[in-house]
Amino acid sequence: MSMSQVRRAPLRVRERPGEPASWLMRRLGERNGYHEPREFGVAFGLDFEAQVRGFGTADLSLVSGLPAEGLAEWSPVPVGKNEICLRGQVLRYPFDWDGGFSAPAARACPRCIGSDLRYGSGPRAFRPYVRAWWCLRDVQTCPIHLCALARVHTQQDGAEPLPFWKACEGIDSAPVPASDVEADRYVLGRLGAMPELTHPILDGLPLGEASALLSWLGELANGTEPTDIRSMSPGDAARFRSKGLELAGEWPGRIHARLLELLHGRPQAARGFKGIYGRFYSRLYDDRSNRDSHTGREILKDVFEAHALEAYPFGPNETLFRKQPKQSLRVNMVHAAQICGVERRAMGALIYAFGIRTTADRIRREGIARADVEAVRDARARSVPAARAALRAP
Repeated sequence: MSMSQVRRAPLRVRERPGEPASWLMRRLGERNGYHEPREFGVAFGLDFEAQVRGFGTADLSLVSGLPAEGLAEWSPVPVGKNEICLRGQVLRYPFDWDGGFSAPAARACPRCIGSDLRYGSGPRAFRPYVRAWWCLRDVQTCPIHLCALARVHTQQDGAEPLPFWKACEGIDSAPVPASDVEADRYVLGRLGAMPELTHPILDGLPLGEASALLSWLGELANGTEPTDIRSMSPGDAARFRSKGLELAGEWPGRIHARLLELLHGRPQAARGFKGIYGRFYSRLYDDRSNRDSHTGREILKDVFEAHALEAYPFGPNETLFRKQPKQSLRVNMVHAAQICGVERRAMGALIYAFGIRTTADRIRREGIARADVEAVRDARARSVPAARAALRAP
């Protein structure tokens, strides 16, 4: 619509720190008696979809009487294919951002809402508002109040949508330990909503990719369980993401240590990379379209490859990320037998005969050093001709 079609709303709401323009438009519409922001937009010459995309804040400024700069500050704008920018931080869209626009639901901190109602200014019914960081899919908690975000449903089956403030009534506040909100503190610090936490590796990545790494490392901390971080409860997801941030410390030493724990402590039935490392390996193995540009994935793949080549016992022709790896330092029993040119069942006696003292369980977990296997092969190659020559001697 043209600027001439835009008119001021008769009733106003107060500007709130951290509120995206699209959610302010929803709150302003409710203040003026509109249950749907699109209906309010038609009446006052605003395009709701434009506000969702981060455009049209000048029009919204005229309608609301609030400065356009403040409206734009916490509103994401597109910066490329499947990417948006929020306060200078690049996020993947829609993977990282859920503004609650496709469905009438939002997430909220119950204690923030309570504080809005208790201490906010203006009509009490319209004091609660959505903070932009509640729209980040990976953020599960309020690090300020140490509680989990709760889902707020404004749509009731067969009824008109509830105003946001009404839907917030009675939502529970589930406490979260301070140690479990560190990952969310890191994300909010990057956005300037909290004191910044620095990390030499994560800080070099776009925020969306850095946040994804925290989730993947959280899944590594969780072990071989197939559960996706985003399908966990908010408390569990926050805990494992914070464990992921802990694993990212002293990069890459703690990651290597955790990978060794999974490798050496695996159940006897676990086989192959997916069986041992679970969802973490699947995350790195994912090479579908539009995934190659994920710098964070490539960094973790390098860490995993270094671990695998050093510690994983490779079988014959076994691939890593669908490729033949560089020469690994350890091999399994089948591969060792192939290198030595003997049958698998004879390999145990052969390595024992040449002085390699180990156990069957240790071989299963750790394999055998390739250098030791090649030394056995070479020693056997020298000893067999010598034995045959001795038999032919008069």
